[in-house]
Amino acid sequence: MANWREQHRLEVFVPIPRGRETDARQVFEALKTELAKRYGGVTAYAQAPAEGLWSDGGTLAADRVVVLEVMVDQLELDDWAALKADLEKRLDQEEILIRATAVRRLAG
Repeated sequence: MANWREQHRLEVFVPIPRGRETDARQVFEALKTELAKRYGGVTAYAQAPAEGLWSDGGTLAADRVVVLEVMVDQLELDDWAALKADLEKRLDQEEILIRATAVRRLAG
């Protein structure tokens, strides 16, 4: 009989600023390794950076991001908040988006 396992899916949106691709890619690769070691796995959506538009005081701004996804049983908010602050500093960003979604994973 199949069972559902309650988990959280976390997505870390890593910006790739134009002109700083090499720096951002280095941070992305280091973060990918760190998350895999810490949580036992990571999925990187990095074939081509996704492009987004957002409004900044009425002006449209564009950005490019790659996404890292991790599945966890427990959502450790303090750890994720510390990671967010660290990434914002390392990538010189006002805000890094980290999104958590409660999911049910089909277990054998």
